[in-house]
Formats: sequence, structure tokens, C-alpha cells
Amino acid sequence: MPTLLITRSTELLEQTAAACHHFLAQPTPPLSRDLHISFLTKLGLATQLPRAYTALDASRTWIMYWTLNALKNLGADITPHRERSFFEF
Repeated sequence: MPTLLITRSTELLEQTAAACHHFLAQPTPPLSRDLHISFLTKLGLATQLPRAYTALDASRTWIMYWTLNALKNLGADITPHRERSFFEF
């Protein structure tokens, strides 16, 4: 829906919407469930974060939370991770 007041912000918003429309109109590619589960388990539930992710070390609790949430949504069994300590020193 066009607005009555055109600003730089609304111009950028309309450009972004136009760029996204093409991709949103395409069919959704199939989800590679097993690859997602493997990635999440190796990265998000690792005892230590990979070197490229060390800047996120303070966010490990959030990374673990979102990883477990994603695994649960993918239908993976998260019971082995319930009693595990993620902050081993």
C-alpha cells in the first residue's frame, strides 16, 4: 500500500519489498532435516564453540536455548541433553 509521504526510509522499504517479492513468490525448497539436525548438534551443543564463534562465547546460553528449540521443532530427540553441563571448564 503506497504511503502519502515519501521519505528515504519508505523508498528503501519499497525497494526491499520489491527485491524480496521475487524470492517469496517461488516455491519453498525442501528442508534438509538430517543436515540441519547434524549442524545444530555439532555446533550448538558442542562443549566448546568453534574458533570462528568465540566472540559469541558470552551468548552460549542463548545459542544452547535456540539450538534445543530448533532440534525440538525438527522432531529430534533432545532427552540426552537434559542433564548435560554445557559449561565445563
